[in-house]
Amino acid sequence: MQPILNARPARNNVRAAVLAILFLAGCAGGAGNSCGSSCGGAFVTKDVNGAPIVFSGQRLDNVAQLRVTQSGFAFLNADHLNNILTSLNGSTPALGIPCTHINTSPFPLNVCPVTEFDGVFIGDSNFDGSCTTADDTLAHITFKDATWGFDKADQILRMKLTAHIFTDPIYIRTDEAHSSLCSGNSPIQARVFYDDELNIPGTQQDTELDLDIKFTPSPDGRMELNVTDASLASIINRFDASHIGIDGFSNHATIPATGHYSHDACGSTGSNYATESSPGSLNCGGVLRVLSGTCDQSDPNPKGLCLIFQTVRDYLLNQLKNRFAPQIVNLLRGQIEKLRCQTSADSAGAAHACDNGAFRCPNDDNGVPLTCDTGRGVCVPQGQSPHDPGTGQTGTVPLSDGGTYVVGEHNCEPIPLGITGKLDPSALTDSVGFTPSPGLLVTMGLGSKTAAPTIDDTGVQLTVMAGTALPSGSPASLCVPPAVWANQGQPPALNFDDANNKPANVGTYEVGFSVASQMINRAMFDAYSASLFCVTLSNKTTPFISSGLFKTFLPSLGLVTGGRDVPMAVLLRPTQAPNVRIGRGTLKTLADGTTTPDDPLITVNFKQMNLDFYALVDERQVRVFTLQADLELPLGLRTFTGAQADMLQPVLGGLSTVLTNIKALNNEMLAEDPGVIRDLLGAAVQLAQPLLAGILKPIQLPSLLGLHLYVDGLGGAVPVSADLATDGYAHMAVYSSIAVCTPAAPCDQYTVKTQARIAATNVPASVDEVRTQHAVPSVEIEAGSLQARRGSPEFSYRIDGGLWSPWVSGPRFTVKNQIFLFQGHHSIDVTSREAGDDHTQDLEPVSLDFFVSFEAPSVDLYVRNDGAVVTRAQSSSTPTDKLAYSYRLGGQGGWTRQGPARVFTAEDLGGQSLTVNVTDEGGRATVAKYGADDAASRLAAGAVGCATSSTSTGPGALLAVLAGLLFLARRRRNS
Repeated sequence: MQPILNARPARNNVRAAVLAILFLAGCAGGAGNSCGSSCGGAFVTKDVNGAPIVFSGQRLDNVAQLRVTQSGFAFLNADHLNNILTSLNGSTPALGIPCTHINTSPFPLNVCPVTEFDGVFIGDSNFDGSCTTADDTLAHITFKDATWGFDKADQILRMKLTAHIFTDPIYIRTDEAHSSLCSGNSPIQARVFYDDELNIPGTQQDTELDLDIKFTPSPDGRMELNVTDASLASIINRFDASHIGIDGFSNHATIPATGHYSHDACGSTGSNYATESSPGSLNCGGVLRVLSGTCDQSDPNPKGLCLIFQTVRDYLLNQLKNRFAPQIVNLLRGQIEKLRCQTSADSAGAAHACDNGAFRCPNDDNGVPLTCDTGRGVCVPQGQSPHDPGTGQTGTVPLSDGGTYVVGEHNCEPIPLGITGKLDPSALTDSVGFTPSPGLLVTMGLGSKTAAPTIDDTGVQLTVMAGTALPSGSPASLCVPPAVWANQGQPPALNFDDANNKPANVGTYEVGFSVASQMINRAMFDAYSASLFCVTLSNKTTPFISSGLFKTFLPSLGLVTGGRDVPMAVLLRPTQAPNVRIGRGTLKTLADGTTTPDDPLITVNFKQMNLDFYALVDERQVRVFTLQADLELPLGLRTFTGAQADMLQPVLGGLSTVLTNIKALNNEMLAEDPGVIRDLLGAAVQLAQPLLAGILKPIQLPSLLGLHLYVDGLGGAVPVSADLATDGYAHMAVYSSIAVCTPAAPCDQYTVKTQARIAATNVPASVDEVRTQHAVPSVEIEAGSLQARRGSPEFSYRIDGGLWSPWVSGPRFTVKNQIFLFQGHHSIDVTSREAGDDHTQDLEPVSLDFFVSFEAPSVDLYVRNDGAVVTRAQSSSTPTDKLAYSYRLGGQGGWTRQGPARVFTAEDLGGQSLTVNVTDEGGRATVAKYGADDAASRLAAGAVGCATSSTSTGPGALLAVLAGLLFLARRRRNS
């Protein structure tokens, strides 16, 4: 198994960068499927009224590929075909055969000299002389073997099946009674059944079936999958007369006690009759039972009564073929068309057979109205006249690209084998911080206008059209400047089997799929235009947003806010559409055993990304400054096994964000060292990481009827140019194998068990050390892995619910991240795996708590009008209600036990001084004192307020005062 292909986050850029890949891998399916929680709850396939989302935009052609190899088709075996047939029919793999009435004249067997057989009911289960749907008999098909062939010359996928075909009892009887044969007024009756496993000597057991499957493009490019009529009709020719059983028994519990005949063949009028002569024996069914038991059914030259028996038997088989063959073919055709043909839909998206009336066909993807084939109730491309199946209509329709569309008698507008929906973050605005956005339309599905599906000697390769677009009529974005899409050209062909395209660890595979860098870049461009990269970080999205935290880096910010801790927000705002480079997805191992990306799978580049910092000033949010930088963000996808299927999980591609060309804009108030700005920018970027992780849920690969995909490897394929370092690869290809998972035999995956603890911490001694020496807190973790079967375990971590790190070696490793510059509690989750095998990853990580505090609380003692003294304290690391207060009255008294803040009245003070010690959760403390004579003097002067300030002072406070005065002076000049 290939080691993890790691990556690195970039706020919302991850969402769009992985958009096309993950939608194709995890959300593709029939019409109506949706990503749901896989896309963070922001992807929907229906609008607020319940109607399906309609894509209006340009589809890029041939921007993804899907290949299924011969070994992949081998997994679609008899068991899975039985499951498919069962799912189509609700409960059992069977087809309903309707009752039929046959006019038998002239029949080659006369019983009474005055008349012949007038007619025969086949399947009249009610014995009442009428055929209704209640009389339908089930014909069962149980597939026993399936093999696949690839006809490269004719571009046909040939499916050879061995099936057990049998029916429930089919009761036959004549219209009229035959008293001369039946010793009373009763029709001649028999139970007939077809079973190709009757074990008759000299006959072939089971039935060989051949289905020929063709892949052709429809005019709008959608892939059309069809089964040829010739192969369907050939099924009937495999019916063997020797598999028909005829006897006079009944299934006693299921037939009525009496039946009705129309008249007596020898002259009497019609009446009712007893259906059984005795329980389990049909009345007047003995003749055929005797013949069935005494005649050699394999005798090619029967004599006497056996000739009569074989004549009846062959006649019945012919009737089965002639009467039921079209029904069986039509039933099979109908089942196939359920899967492949588009119908009409109501306002809620429910499918209905089209009728050119209430349910009309929509337009195709080219905007051309479709035509309703009312005979089949399906929509067909314009230019193909409606017709009944079997007419053999052929012809061609010219296409807009100069090609032609071959019209066949069963062509239809295919159901889109993919998904269409909308990435709509509006419902997440409060919890995630998206700015208003029209959302982004997304569509993808099998098909192509320029590249036909291909069948070669070892598999089938299909193409995919995909597109992203803003909804029609969307207003121009106020968050980002407008941009113009530069066409990147048609992606080059992808040969999955070329050794140069495969990851090093991939040999044979069952399913390959890919997405072109052109599609990823187009998705990123449209996401940019839809403002999906504009994200607001506030106290709703992260607890580390407030002026009290930012003034650690920017002391002058405290003066702008009047010394108060006020709400702040950071708006991430790109000024240019991002660019994505697909890399090989390879890793390298450092000297310490840590793996790191050598050529990251995905690298997203943002030029001139702005971070606007807002603070609540004068009761309104004001942008106080802007930081700008170029961001280079490598990303990757890790695979792990979820509920019986693989999942793709976005991960970091490195341990430090690549930030270049950093500068401050609109920063007249900033008096700080520019190096602090770099630290602040890096920390703010890291704040977006948990936000992204909450949106980018792991995407489960599709599964169908017990078939599940497991990723063997993924990476870039087909160089865009000779300059790989700049341009990278044209495709991101994923190679996977198939496994069969059932409740009886689940695909349980072995995983390791992680142990971890914090072994040491390194926190700056003071805030000045952070500002002047750019010190960043770090933590050393000691970890282990239980139940590892081989080699040394590897470890990965995430901070505050963010994206997972690359794998690192153990047992001790250091976690150092700029997000730790925000003081307070940080959670660190640690997981492990066996070296090189993502699938053994522990899915229940160990969570550790790392508390950061390098700035003691600020404390002031205030005197009220009534002479009482109140303690007011603030901490950048600890909530006010979790600070610990200890008091001492007088200079020599003892300290109270630590607890909540207290109010001391004048009586409590008794003329003594008051000293308070305030301690944060990390043990950093500040002491403040209120003198004994301060209260009397302040009350005499009529003053109320701070008597003494915190003893925690230093050059930073002086700098803050000077910077604040400078800022206020500039504001007055500018006003």
